[in-house]
Amino acid sequence: MSKAVNSEIKSTVKSITKLSVLFIVLLITLVLFAFTNLLNCTFLQTSTLNDFQVIGSHNSYKRLMPKQMMNYIAGYDSRTAENINYYHDTLTAQLDLGLRHLEIDVLLDPDGGKFSQPSAESIINKPLLNEKQRQQLKQKGLKVLHIPDIDFLSHCTLFTQCLEQLLHWSENNPKHFPVTILLNVKESKAKFVDGVSPLTFTQNDYTALDNEIKKVLTTEKLITPDVIRGELPSLEQAILTNGWPSIESLKGQFLFVFDGNSRQRDLYRKDHPSLSERVMFASFEPGQPEAAYLIMNDPIKQFNQIKQRVEQGYMVRTRADANLSNNNSQRTKRRQAAFNSGAQVISTDFYSQSPQSFTSGYQVIFKHKKYIRNNQITTAQTNGHNFFNF
Repeated sequence: MSKAVNSEIKSTVKSITKLSVLFIVLLITLVLFAFTNLLNCTFLQTSTLNDFQVIGSHNSYKRLMPKQMMNYIAGYDSRTAENINYYHDTLTAQLDLGLRHLEIDVLLDPDGGKFSQPSAESIINKPLLNEKQRQQLKQKGLKVLHIPDIDFLSHCTLFTQCLEQLLHWSENNPKHFPVTILLNVKESKAKFVDGVSPLTFTQNDYTALDNEIKKVLTTEKLITPDVIRGELPSLEQAILTNGWPSIESLKGQFLFVFDGNSRQRDLYRKDHPSLSERVMFASFEPGQPEAAYLIMNDPIKQFNQIKQRVEQGYMVRTRADANLSNNNSQRTKRRQAAFNSGAQVISTDFYSQSPQSFTSGYQVIFKHKKYIRNNQITTAQTNGHNFFNF
């Protein structure tokens, strides 16, 4: 056999060997990919709501404050100015990113027009509301804004607008991971400006708030305390005995959590033991019949307590950041504490692609650019996290 033929045979064998190796590598990759998908599908089919961790935003409705007003506030209190100098894209845009936790603040305005002439416009001698926004503020009903008179620009001025945006997005994404909405009622004003004083919510106002949510989202879109309690005598007994429902049964729905002070929470549960017939969960201390969803905002100081409550079966919401004056090293420490605590809902102003993440060079997001992952504390998995986006 000639040297040329022999050389050609060797070259052909090498080529075949390379192709075989590439084929084997490709086959192994495909098998691993299929196996990983199978594990994820199995996990999703067998897991419950508290078996996940999700990332969401803080004061999700908030728009950028005008620079002139920010400078005015800084003249009175530079720390306050720094801590409210953040903003977000629309609720829909945040949900499209993958966030599955939002926060909304509401204020009473039964007669309409209470917040339609903010002091900030007089202070900087410039209109800050367009005609549509001003007309909306003149309507009767709950309003959504951060601080009356100074920080009032919102992506949904009317509470019903916020709810309708949530509903529209949900209808376009019917199999989405359940979204937690944290709701605050605002009853105070800024001390350094003359302006309107917000009204205090009564028991009837809380019932009207519940009804407004039910009117827009309807029963089939809501995960309520009664749904979780079932036939058991208390809400706490239900989550500690039966646990939370499967994630499959909750897809396409919303869970509201009332973030109130002790007076507000007591008024909300008055005549509604275990929050029966109420729309929202609220953060009550373990041992009380209404305890199921806890708000524990400091994952560093409360790390052990959060982990313990998660292990016991409670849902916990915490904050990966709460002070915008912190540096990135401080933020990173708090973020990791929030992740490692097992808290199921993690709020931040620095989620990936938020305005704050671009200006700071810091972001809060799980690996593989995901906002949902399995909770290793509740699932006891030792082979790392699974990451999801739905």
